[in-house]
Amino acid sequence: MPSQDEYFAAVFDVTPVGIAIADERGHYVDVNPTYCRMFGYAREELIGQSFRLILRPEDRHLEADILRMALSHDRSAPNEWQVRTRDGGTLTVRSSFRPLQAPDGSTRVVTALADVTALYDTIDRLRDSEHRLQELNADLEHLVAARTAELAERNRELSDAVAKLEASRARVEHLALHDPLTGLPNRTQLRQVLDEMLALPGSFGVLFIDLDGFKPVNDTLGHDSGDLVLVTVAQRLREALPAECFVGRLGGDEFVAVLPHTDRAAACAVGEKLIAALAAPIVIEGGAQCQLGASIGVALGPQHGRNRRSLLTAADRAMYAAKRSGKGRVAVAGEDSAASAA
Repeated sequence: MPSQDEYFAAVFDVTPVGIAIADERGHYVDVNPTYCRMFGYAREELIGQSFRLILRPEDRHLEADILRMALSHDRSAPNEWQVRTRDGGTLTVRSSFRPLQAPDGSTRVVTALADVTALYDTIDRLRDSEHRLQELNADLEHLVAARTAELAERNRELSDAVAKLEASRARVEHLALHDPLTGLPNRTQLRQVLDEMLALPGSFGVLFIDLDGFKPVNDTLGHDSGDLVLVTVAQRLREALPAECFVGRLGGDEFVAVLPHTDRAAACAVGEKLIAALAAPIVIEGGAQCQLGASIGVALGPQHGRNRRSLLTAADRAMYAAKRSGKGRVAVAGEDSAASAA
């Protein structure tokens, strides 16, 4: 009879999900055949390499954060990523991480990836199907007056099909464009908004918001409490920002706000307002309280970047400058100092 290890090895080899095992530095220890096929590498090419190999160039600055979230089994980590294949293509994958202790006492990270690129193709096909059904429905409406009750019943069935298709399309699009934990727009929708703003005349602000003191909440109160804190933070950001502003979650404890028709002074004022809104204590289940801060980096488009990547990079660097200046501050891209929160 096969041993338990032999059963697990067989499952590892035949599962349709890509599975990778990495060490504490993020270097591959083992990968299954599905993982190799997804990215176009042979197993021997991946072993010993860093998972940085599959990150897109614009996401490689997140390498340390991704490894930290995986090693700590941080459930607030994003579960959807865009990754790079060997031939330069892009895949959209759903991921799950779990740290495990190896027999030698070291920590291993098991990553499971499911390719959901086809999901976005399905959205397009649903739109085409809806259009065809609507055209057919319009033709049938011209015939209803002269045809039998059978045609009227068919028209009703087609209308129901269109309604169900629209509801399905709306659900799929919402999942594709929103963070499942907070309900805020996700990275994909942020890219769309930044592209739209860059195509318009005038200045606009990009605020890169990173929470101060969030990790101890997860470590001391647990990830369920951490999730509740992130939901509360998202609600406070929505309430503190003007209605015409955009706010989305990048992942973990990072958020981005986009302020239309904004100059430096107005963007900094909004940043100070957000810091004040997030400073109020948050009550968690059981009566426990936690108090967070926020460091905010400000970049102005198109002054600090003429594409979304350079704008986000400028705002991200300004945010780290705010943290280095003592946290709880607003810093502007290209300036050396950060302003203290009120």
